[in-house]
Order: sequence, then C-alpha cells, then structure tokens
Amino acid sequence: MGKNEHDWRTKSHVYVAEDTELRNPESYAWSDPSGDDQRIITRGIAREGSKMNVLTCKTEIQTIRNETLKVTIKEPEPTAIFLNESRLAWEKRQSLLSKEEETIRKTESFSTDTQEFDFLQTSQTAVVMAITGIECYVNHKLHELRKARRSGKKANGKKGLIDKLDKVLPGMTSRGRPSITPCMKNSWSEFEKVKNLRDELIHATAGRMENMNVNKPEWINTWDKVSRIGCPHAIVLKLIEYFENEKPKWLERFPST
Repeated sequence: MGKNEHDWRTKSHVYVAEDTELRNPESYAWSDPSGDDQRIITRGIAREGSKMNVLTCKTEIQTIRNETLKVTIKEPEPTAIFLNESRLAWEKRQSLLSKEEETIRKTESFSTDTQEFDFLQTSQTAVVMAITGIECYVNHKLHELRKARRSGKKANGKKGLIDKLDKVLPGMTSRGRPSITPCMKNSWSEFEKVKNLRDELIHATAGRMENMNVNKPEWINTWDKVSRIGCPHAIVLKLIEYFENEKPKWLERFPST
C-alpha cells in the first residue's frame, strides 16, 4: 500500500455535491474524481464528486517504555475492525487445525493442551467478534437511516439484535425479512446459530452455565457448538451484503478467507 492510500478499514463518509471550501483542510483527505481513487489532494477546496474522509483525530498513546507520544489517526469503520478481528481469529483456528489434523485423526485429541485451548480460544473469539461486528453495523445503519429521514425516533430503543435485523431494518430499507425471504433463509438460520452461541458464551444464565459442562450431551454442550460452528464472519457478511444495495468500500475490499 502506498503512503497516501487508505487502508480498507478507513471510514468513508460522503461525496461532495459541489465545490466546497474547507475551514480546516488539514483535517480531511479526499480523492480526485478525475484521477486515481486513492490519491490525496492537499488543497483548501474539495471539488464536486470528491470522496471525503475524516483524516485527523489527534490522540496520545503510551509506549512500552511508558512514554507519551502524540499521534494522528484516520477515522476507522468500527464494523470492519470487529469483523476483521473475527476473520483473523478464524484463520488462526484453521491454520492450527491444519497442523493438528494428523494427530487428531490418529489420537482423537490435540497434541498438547496449549493447542487445544488455542483452538477453543480462536473459535470463541471469531464468534464473539462476528456478532459484535453485525451489532455495530445495524446500530450505525439505523442511525444513518433515521438521520437521513430526519426522524426524531430513537434508532435502537430497547429492541434486540434479532428484531433490529429482521423487523426494523427491513422496514426502513424496503428489503424482505431475512428470516422468511427464500434466498436468505439458510443464511438467517446460520446467523442464529452464531448469535445464540455468542449469547451462551457471554450472557450467563443458569441454563447456559449448565451447557458449559463438558459432560452434557453434544447437542447442548457449548464447547461442542464452538468446535462445530461455521465461519462466523462469513455468515455475518452475507446478512450485511443483503442490506447494502451499493457495497461500502470496506465491504468491497474485505479480505477473503
């Protein structure tokens, strides 16, 4: 990636409708509509058709030597970050399984406890980050839609993630409910498995805690579900793509697994 190119996790904002003078031009980056999409132009005028990205958020970080350093960061797309964390965890899981495959085939166990728990840890992380990512997506999406419509209603209220995805968001995007739309039924079913597993891992209830007992039958044993789960971020991405008529840049450039 070149010095002036945006990482795919950078948050894209708006396209400029007409030539606009920027009050703080150093706080923005924009790409030239007549040239390379990634080229940053440093002038005080944003031209019509330019894509605006917030560039400068000044903050401080603590180094391992306990020094305080000032740093400028671009505004990220949080959904992309969460889902990328899920992807990275899943890739580590798959890499570990590839190395352990022969041992598991012969002994029905991992070669070491460390490998076993690394497998469970990466699987669990992939699940939790995938659901965190789509929860972030739907909350931001609803906020943007209501803001565009200038609605005074609260975007999220007390509705849960399932209702937001299967009722509220379809009603605001003129999309069918994914739970009953033929082309999405399987994807919705897989999503519910990931969502329910995340809830089982995170939201402790008496029943859910019982399910974490490894002596429970496999169909209700939490760790069996963790071991069998499909690729969480891929499952979640199918739902996000369903609600996006035009894919945002981060979704277009999301790395394949």
